[in-house]
Amino acid sequence: MSTARVSASLHSLPHALHSFQEVVTGLEDRMPAVFLDYDGTLTPIADHPDLAELSEPVRDTLRRLARLSWTGIISGRDLDNIRGLVQVDGLIYAGSHGFDLLIPGHGRIEPHPPSPVLDRVEQELRTLLQAFPGVHLERKRHSLAVHYRQALPRDLDAVQAGVERVLALHQGLRHFGGKKVIEIQPNLEWDKGQALLYILDLLPAWKGRGAPIYIGDDTTDEHAFAVLPLPGAGICVSEEERTTRAAYRLNTPREVHLFLEKLLRWLEGNGPSG
Repeated sequence: MSTARVSASLHSLPHALHSFQEVVTGLEDRMPAVFLDYDGTLTPIADHPDLAELSEPVRDTLRRLARLSWTGIISGRDLDNIRGLVQVDGLIYAGSHGFDLLIPGHGRIEPHPPSPVLDRVEQELRTLLQAFPGVHLERKRHSLAVHYRQALPRDLDAVQAGVERVLALHQGLRHFGGKKVIEIQPNLEWDKGQALLYILDLLPAWKGRGAPIYIGDDTTDEHAFAVLPLPGAGICVSEEERTTRAAYRLNTPREVHLFLEKLLRWLEGNGPSG
């Protein structure tokens, strides 16, 4: 069962490392599951998506964690791309904000088919964005992403307006902002939160026994924080003040790794036997 989460000031939330015992209280005698975003959570935000490489220590931590709990990556990246970056077998992978899933025991699942409109919009956006240095259009199976982290400041309004003009000519798509990115995807009732609930429903013996932790840094992760079943813990990763529906905070990807290592030790020593 899920519950609506109230938005709060990030800096008013307890720090997940300092309040670790409180975080894991909900895991006692329950089956844990840990879900994480990638960019800005497991790795620092990079100037270009191709530069956000996972460190080997973090990869090893994920590998060990997956032996003790269900562990998943829920990313805006394309499914094949995020799998290639993480390179850990046995994880649950959700690409394109949950439109494309790979779940051990279930294989690859697409809850909704790719939208044919994306092909036409991609062509039009590539033509439009050629005029703006530093703007990168990323095509994914279920979505598009306009990255403008390296764009000239004077071009930002024109990029936003141009994207909106193109999308106004096509039906069935929506767009929303992230960290220096405009995400474009099918206009459906589907997001990271709905994908999380879908995945949890497929996990064996989950209902009534599971307790998920979700860690993410971006506005798209708020959908997951909002629907986390109780007992569950949402952890927002950011040093900047904002409102969030998470219950705890961490400042940086480095602190995320420290938290995962601490959780791993707890699962090895005092965690539930399953």
